[in-house]
Amino acid sequence: MAKLGIFGKNATFRTRHKPGWHHLCEKRRNFAVMKRLIPILAGCFAALSVQAQSTLQQYISQAAGEGALAGTPVSIMVRDMAGNVMASHSPDTRLTPASNTKLITTGCALHAFGPDYRFKTGLGYSGCIENGTLDGDLYIVGGGDPTIGSADSVAYRPEALFWKWKTLLRQAGIERIHGRIIGDGSAYEGHLEHASWNYDDVGTYYAAGSNALCFYENAIDYDVAAGPEAGSPV
Repeated sequence: MAKLGIFGKNATFRTRHKPGWHHLCEKRRNFAVMKRLIPILAGCFAALSVQAQSTLQQYISQAAGEGALAGTPVSIMVRDMAGNVMASHSPDTRLTPASNTKLITTGCALHAFGPDYRFKTGLGYSGCIENGTLDGDLYIVGGGDPTIGSADSVAYRPEALFWKWKTLLRQAGIERIHGRIIGDGSAYEGHLEHASWNYDDVGTYYAAGSNALCFYENAIDYDVAAGPEAGSPV
């Protein structure tokens, strides 16, 4: 086990780096999307007066019947911390939770890390630098940032990220690498895919496994074009 202060407050995880591994940089990514949910969660779980409950009920009833939700099955139940129902809309309608479960994982993350937490990705090397050439290996050490190379609006675009890394390497005197580029995702232990996951979902982009070092949300895009005639290779 090794403790590397650059990867967060008292972060501890296994690393396979050899002695002589040098830290170059760290990239920080915040919970920008999660922080947007704070007012919503706070409003739902705060102690509400009878008048406030009525206002919340009116808002939910109105929202469930307008816009994109009009004519769509909607089921909502809002309870306070004591379990009292504050507002509801068709609460007995059974629906697949789908992405609503993200609120649970987001809430857990906010509780465990706090709204100001930053993911940190380390860039380092082993070996020596001579005349602009790194005679050794370059390491990209993940700290759990899910946005690296992501198409999400809060993420660095891949080209911008690579340009930043290139700039940092040049600042360290590295123009060429005579060695390997190693991605280290060992900060997270366990399997990428859980045995209980629905088999039909595993092949979809949103079911990509979680890892300490992710790129493009651990997904690959394929463009497939039909052949000139039936039976031709695609």
